[in-house]
Amino acid sequence: MDNKTLTRRQYEVLEFIKAFISKYGYSPTVREISEHMGYSSASTAFSIVEALVKKGCVRKNRGPRTIHVV
Repeated sequence: MDNKTLTRRQYEVLEFIKAFISKYGYSPTVREISEHMGYSSASTAFSIVEALVKKGCVRKNRGPRTIHVV
């Protein structure tokens, strides 16, 4: 993965996910990402996570706390 292909917001969310997993041992929920980033809607965080999936930066399964950094 080439971080140059990420937008600033995508990069910041990816770094938050990495730090969260490092600290707690499990991934954040979309709502936790949204709250940390200061978004007014969880759908914004969801869209960014989906973009990270498409770019191959993270994988996720159905359910909460299933985001895994690739």
